[in-house]
Amino acid sequence: MKNLISIGEMAKLNNLTIQRLRYYDNIGLFSPVYIDETSKYRYYEKSQSRLLEKIQSLQYIGFSLHEIKLLLQDNNQNFETLLDKKMMILDEKERKIHRKKDILNNYKRGLNHIPVADEINICAYNSFFMVTIPSKIHNFISLNDDEFLIRLTDIKKVTDNYKLSRGFIPYIYLPTANLTQQSLIFKTTDQIKQNNKKEIPASQYYCIYTTCDNINVAIEELSKKAGTQGLDFFIEPLSELNNDHKQKYAIYHRLKKE
Repeated sequence: MKNLISIGEMAKLNNLTIQRLRYYDNIGLFSPVYIDETSKYRYYEKSQSRLLEKIQSLQYIGFSLHEIKLLLQDNNQNFETLLDKKMMILDEKERKIHRKKDILNNYKRGLNHIPVADEINICAYNSFFMVTIPSKIHNFISLNDDEFLIRLTDIKKVTDNYKLSRGFIPYIYLPTANLTQQSLIFKTTDQIKQNNKKEIPASQYYCIYTTCDNINVAIEELSKKAGTQGLDFFIEPLSELNNDHKQKYAIYHRLKKE
């Protein structure tokens, strides 16, 4: 008893509640070294804090108390396998967060940028993959509202089948500044295993914002500014909540390296 501490002291030492320690004991996860037969008070050794810290750490990274109990009973035999599975789950959550951030940024660009004729800016763009997907749609820019609604179902099927970002209108990638050579592509930050993917590196881009009826003029102006047809050139449809406005686009041309 001399070297033991009470449940209250153990709780305070490890920044936990007394109720939490009682619960751990009741489920057989973490028990005191001694329980007084008369008072039923629980007593612990300070060294048990190491095990308690491990329990808290595993719970923080997503293991349930039941899983932690099995791990402790298993004596680490399957620990590495379970850690790998948990890492895969976290990786998928991270990918979903990246997708959601992409959609949020797309909405912000659509909200904050009003197309101004001949206004060309320089902006940074993070790396991503463009993936060409088999589709009935070959020229998204030329679709009218009725055609767009008809094709929307096809787009959703494609994004679901290939686990691509939801909420995006497909991008248009141009091998040159020529709308007749466009390919329908989707943007993703996932390193998916597709033969028809192209990695677009993080870089500085010339950028111009425009509407669908001025897109050819905007491309011509951007091409003059960029002075080359050899680098990445793509069109990003911008998402908006206001359906009264014409569809807006951001057109990017990667700066030529010196």
